[in-house]
Amino acid sequence: MPQAFTAKAEITHGAFTCTADLTLSADGTTILSLTAPDALQSLTVTQSAAECTFSFLGIEVKTPEELLPDTAFAKLLFAALQSAKDGTRCVKTVNGDTATYSGMTDTGDTYTITQSRDSGALFALTMDGRDFTVTFSEFQTG
Repeated sequence: MPQAFTAKAEITHGAFTCTADLTLSADGTTILSLTAPDALQSLTVTQSAAECTFSFLGIEVKTPEELLPDTAFAKLLFAALQSAKDGTRCVKTVNGDTATYSGMTDTGDTYTITQSRDSGALFALTMDGRDFTVTFSEFQTG
């Protein structure tokens, strides 16, 4: 699992759908800069283990991580990526050209991340119990 990367992300969480530029930094922080829908183009969500920061049209709001609902899409994405990066409650299997990470987050949500075995690019993240899917494109490590 890459320790740091950037990618385009198409996120579906129930009826909510958005696209974002995603950055995962080496320290584990995820930054989502929403690019669609139009009404949310200025929203940036920065999620770390300690807090979540929402920046929108020059207004910034920080909240401790524990105050976010477990169903918040940024929190779900962060938790799955952290679990896969750390190898915590996560198993990697390889089948042909695809590697699959199957695991459980600290809150008990199960996830699957698929990745190109050759390039290391992530393809998708799913959490069936949360109706949560992220499709990755334009993936770059570092």
